[in-house]
Amino acid sequence: MPEKTYPWTCGNCGQKKVEPILEDYKTQFKHDGKIHDLIIPNLEVPTCQNCGQRSFSLSQGDRITQALREKVGLLPAAKIKSERKRLGLNQEQLAECIGAAKESISRWETGALIQSVSTDRLLRMFFNYPTDPVWNNKWMDLDSAPAPVESKPID
Repeated sequence: MPEKTYPWTCGNCGQKKVEPILEDYKTQFKHDGKIHDLIIPNLEVPTCQNCGQRSFSLSQGDRITQALREKVGLLPAAKIKSERKRLGLNQEQLAECIGAAKESISRWETGALIQSVSTDRLLRMFFNYPTDPVWNNKWMDLDSAPAPVESKPID
């Protein structure tokens, strides 16, 4: 769906004065009890020229979320999905192996939910060693397991 053309009507003041402003967007994000300073370069932020109210679309929110994942060193949503598929598992099977809800797997894969650092480490361990008995992975055997993937340590 194409985005509507500017200017937009501001949801705060009601004036038709919302225009895009390209900026290095600075924000703070709390994740796992820690505050992270983020700078997202060249983010187009629709901003009301009358009252200063900012509006964010899904794509802008995705860029902010991606920046947080990169800053914290978390697996990107697409990587979680591709690794699950590489192992030939569906969301429900992965969820059962790591002790999570299948809805959480879905949200991590779409980017709607950012996994915790401890969950990210768990996912990395599972993706590297899916046939370890600790997982009780009844969908794979030692002979059919793909080779481990390279994993970046989390700082």
